[in-house]
Amino acid sequence: MVDKDLASAIVAHEIGARDFFILMNVRTVFLNFGKEDEMPVDNMTERDALQHLKNGQFEAGSMEPKISAAVDFIEKGGKRVIISAIDAVPDALKGLTGTVITP
Repeated sequence: MVDKDLASAIVAHEIGARDFFILMNVRTVFLNFGKEDEMPVDNMTERDALQHLKNGQFEAGSMEPKISAAVDFIEKGGKRVIISAIDAVPDALKGLTGTVITP
């Protein structure tokens, strides 16, 4: 099975994209998702993302492949990944919603 998020990150890299958008049905990434201390993440670095992956913050088959794809894109020279909802792209571009991952 080919992971759609990773495949998209590879295509984005191959076409020389500076930015990579991962669009889904929620507006932002959360740490401790579904727990009492759930917290939205507006920004994180590639290093932060890797640490959160190692700590098991993101569920396999849900947010984990998206964060892994974002890290892959940044590691290959991408400058920015925005993870948000498809209906929130204009707000995400303004920094009003979504999660931005940078080097």
